[in-house]
Amino acid sequence: DNICNGALDNATGVSGLIELARHFRENGPARRSLAFIAVTGEEKGLLGSSCYADHPTFTPGNIVANINMDGLSIYGPARDLTIIGYGKSEMDDLATAAAQAQGRRIRPDPFPERGSFFRSDQFNFARIGVPVLYTSAGIDLVNGGEERGRALVNDYVAHRYHSPQDQVTPDWDMTGATQDLTVLYNVGRGLAEGSSWPAWRPNAEFRAARQATHPSP
Repeated sequence: DNICNGALDNATGVSGLIELARHFRENGPARRSLAFIAVTGEEKGLLGSSCYADHPTFTPGNIVANINMDGLSIYGPARDLTIIGYGKSEMDDLATAAAQAQGRRIRPDPFPERGSFFRSDQFNFARIGVPVLYTSAGIDLVNGGEERGRALVNDYVAHRYHSPQDQVTPDWDMTGATQDLTVLYNVGRGLAEGSSWPAWRPNAEFRAARQATHPSP
């Protein structure tokens, strides 16, 4: 058929969002409010997240942070975790600590030429000043290393991305997705239970927007 089921992109991300929400609920209420948002129209120009950013349920200055995910790993556990837009905010530090607790390292975007930071929904939170964390699956796979990881990603982009071929197959290994969701949960839980306000780095282009709505820090 010619139906684009979007199994990896982005049914995996939506299912991950639902699982995170369920896990937060099961572990009891947090000190701070949490909002779990599934937005549409990313490929049409980030339409859903743009609408939310322009009409947020919380004022931007009162939003501590945004955590974004897109498609999750289907290739098994990895020794690394990618941060898209690495170096822009203190959210990196929180993700680094959570990944290190798993014995993993953080990697900046290995495909920067794709401009992924500006093509995913966290961008609309960044433009209203909210510090963001956008993680993506690691590519240094426990089974096969970085060579296999890069080859699998490139094969997906070439043959299944945004096509009817993006479907669930028997070889999917979701243990890497579980790793990554655990990192996001721990970052989110830490922020929700704490009192810190992660800041943009001094050279980040979104710092001025944050200072206009939340002057300190």
